[in-house]
Amino acid sequence: MPVATTIHLWESSNQHRKHWPITVSIPFARGLVTAPRQVIVRDPRTEQIPCQRKVLATWPDKSIKWLLLDFPIDLAPREHVDVVVEVADEPVGIDARDGVRIEWAGESLTIDTGALRCDLAADTGGLVRSLKAHGVDYISHSGTVQI
Repeated sequence: MPVATTIHLWESSNQHRKHWPITVSIPFARGLVTAPRQVIVRDPRTEQIPCQRKVLATWPDKSIKWLLLDFPIDLAPREHVDVVVEVADEPVGIDARDGVRIEWAGESLTIDTGALRCDLAADTGGLVRSLKAHGVDYISHSGTVQI
């Protein structure tokens, strides 16, 4: 029988959160988890959420004592969401895709984390060509800063 726990998330600031980063560390009983990918995070539709896993501590038998999980979630303003963290018998958890994408295109460098996208220019006097965070443009290609 799988072991599971529920994490209750709540967007409290009345903002839409797209791919909002969630970080949580979870303790496990001795011998329960032997591989990080045994730990699976599921959204409210029970679909697996890709996540990053990092072992923080182990038991003397080398099983995992504390595991750090980082995963994205979408939240509407004031929305309550429950995600389930479960332990599978086998390491079947989906790893997060590349969290940061870096791409050169001509004289422009783009850094994209999903939540933040920044275009840097090597061919003009200004360093930052555009900056967008959580769907909001803070600096446009014209150089206008909006805060």
